[in-house]
Amino acid sequence: MRSNNYLSQDENEKCQCITLDETGNIMGSCDTLFETNRITSTVIKKEFPFLWGIISYLKGDHQNADPLFFPEVDFQINEYRSICDFTFMKTIDARGIQRFIWMIYDNSIHYKYLMGNDSFLKRKKSKPRLML
Repeated sequence: MRSNNYLSQDENEKCQCITLDETGNIMGSCDTLFETNRITSTVIKKEFPFLWGIISYLKGDHQNADPLFFPEVDFQINEYRSICDFTFMKTIDARGIQRFIWMIYDNSIHYKYLMGNDSFLKRKKSKPRLML
């Protein structure tokens, strides 16, 4: 941590924030952990049914606007693989346009001993596993 209260570069590399529109298209991403330029709503629907389900759920008129949190997700996309925590939030701007925020926090530092162990995947069948 620096004295000016901003995170150091190493700490920033553990998080990625992705903004999606109502149709699942990526509106923006910091691309800190992986690049999102080839991920479209069609790819999300086909390859990320879990993520598409979350977007569909958040589009609904739910009274509870609390963020959805999913810990310890075994996540793989292209060459990136990690154990991550996911947080999903819905925002609505002044014009009534919904946006969905997907926060990804890389917890691989806590699971280094599992990252190379494929038996981890067999034991964690109850956890969501996303692959692309």
